[in-house]
Amino acid sequence: MIPLSVTWDDIGGLVDAHERFLTGARVDADVRGAVLDSWKRCRSVGLEPDRLLVPYAPGLALDDALLRAAEPVLQRLSSSLSDVGMTVALCDGQGRMVQRLGGDRLLRGRLDEVRFAPGFDASEQVVGTNGVGTALAERGPVYVVGREHFADCLQPFACAGTPVRNPLSGHIEAVLDLTCLRDDSDPLMLRLVREAARDIEARLLEQATQRERALLAAYRRAGRDADGWPPQPAGT
Repeated sequence: MIPLSVTWDDIGGLVDAHERFLTGARVDADVRGAVLDSWKRCRSVGLEPDRLLVPYAPGLALDDALLRAAEPVLQRLSSSLSDVGMTVALCDGQGRMVQRLGGDRLLRGRLDEVRFAPGFDASEQVVGTNGVGTALAERGPVYVVGREHFADCLQPFACAGTPVRNPLSGHIEAVLDLTCLRDDSDPLMLRLVREAARDIEARLLEQATQRERALLAAYRRAGRDADGWPPQPAGT
């Protein structure tokens, strides 16, 4: 485990809300619901905003089929963002980063400083509110900006993340994330990452056998939705 104790300055009402939250005061009116839920989970597992322990696991890998489906989507997305100071991250179903693409030297350096890099754990119970871990916890797309991050060291960033599901089982196979510096953020990031996740899921479905696709189509035609079946694309 590598300790993180970097702190950053911030301004605005969220800073005050975060400080009041840590003292136990009510902040419901000042913080978005999904963010506040995340903050509560962070406190429940004992996280402190000024100090994190981030595990590192070298040699992480994803299923070959998922990588084949994801590679062209990630390359296309990274290329389209090459001029806007944004990085693309693909993490496994536990929130550990497997790949990071794009971003200028400044952004990559800042991300390395806070251990948002391949091999490091970005799950919510480890680093607090963020596009990877909170997307896993919420099982859906999230957008987190500035002081909405629970951890002090993540305040300078903005991120949008969403799960990538196996289209046959609905199981979360990975998390796709876009991250940039806070001043470069745009809510459009959430739409971009959701569309990219859908593209990966569509490519996964193309790799399925004809029998698997036929069974899924039959379930969808029948309109069976017990226990969340059939699985829906990311962001629906």
